[in-house]
Amino acid sequence: MKSSTIICILLVLMAGIQAVAAAETYVYAAQWGKAGGSPGTGNGEFNQPARIAFDTHGSVFVDDMNNHRIQKFNAVGGFVTTWGSEGVADPPSAAGTFLYPLGVAVDSQDYLYVADRGIHRVQVMDPSQIWTVFGPNGTVELLQPSDVAVDSSDNVYVVDWGHNRIRKFDLQGAPLGEWGTLGSGKLQFNGPRGIAVDSANNVYVADTGNNRVMKFDSNGAYLATIGTAGTGNGQLSGPWGVDVDTAGNVYVADTGNNRVEKFSSNGAFLATIGTAGTGNGQFSRPYDVSVNSVGMVYVADTGNNRVQFFLPKTVDTTPLLVPGGVGVPTDTNGDGRYDDVNGNRALDFSDVVLYFNQMDWIAANEPLAAFDYNGNGQIDFNDVVWLFNQI
Repeated sequence: MKSSTIICILLVLMAGIQAVAAAETYVYAAQWGKAGGSPGTGNGEFNQPARIAFDTHGSVFVDDMNNHRIQKFNAVGGFVTTWGSEGVADPPSAAGTFLYPLGVAVDSQDYLYVADRGIHRVQVMDPSQIWTVFGPNGTVELLQPSDVAVDSSDNVYVVDWGHNRIRKFDLQGAPLGEWGTLGSGKLQFNGPRGIAVDSANNVYVADTGNNRVMKFDSNGAYLATIGTAGTGNGQLSGPWGVDVDTAGNVYVADTGNNRVEKFSSNGAFLATIGTAGTGNGQFSRPYDVSVNSVGMVYVADTGNNRVQFFLPKTVDTTPLLVPGGVGVPTDTNGDGRYDDVNGNRALDFSDVVLYFNQMDWIAANEPLAAFDYNGNGQIDFNDVVWLFNQI
């Protein structure tokens, strides 16, 4: 199905969804996966989605763990393609087959890396969609790798879960270093699951068994610890995933507490997204969180077999991406009215449809002056008429 069709379907579906605030700073936008939260094997369906990554074009890659495959979507959940089938560990099956993959990352050249946990290896797909095994493989070199990340120089970091360590490789798969042993000290881990790298090449590790996130420099020197064990703000219970936004804020998939927590770059608690449950904005054992370049937060809601994404709710005058849109709204003629509602950089009929379907959301979340087209001090149907007449 074409992505444009998926987006249209999303618009129709979201017409009846009341966007709700997740804590104080984020709002639920949309989700994708099989209806009802049950596992599925079709395109766009999941069986325990585990990881999320983005390429340089904003496409979304989802590690569909129990379906032994990787799926690719556009930014709002339109299915694009899928790769992979179930492999075996002994002897290792061919590249392009997976066994319970648990990590995905994309480098600056759009090479796709997958932590192929069950076959104890990392695989890489080049832009021509050819799969090869990356670096060493086997239980001595890697034992159940659980995540992978890439820094600004395209060095590759692998969470070697079974050995309680992090391994670093160059672009050709040659080892550059490693750190970590079993324990609870500053250079120790207890079953680490997730990893992320920020713009300064600092490395963040979800140290799952120790209920914390550890921060290191690119060579493995300890820098800081984020979080302590517990259920309160700033506390963690078995975190599986971590990511960092362009401002250096740290997002943690707080798996045991069924939520995502956000911290500043120095570890100060900032916000919580989600609660336990099956409704919009709720989670069941989320394994991963990823933030794209414009601040949209994507969560692998693993126990509910779906991906959800959220938008930041701010108090400034900058418009937010409207649920169902493809980008942040723009002002096409510089008159102060953000008439490109769906963010596709053009004024067309789809903007009218989206505005009509999301009037309540726009009134609650967007700066009034930018979307009160007729200047009557409120968001209402008269603004829909005004926008239609501009086409």
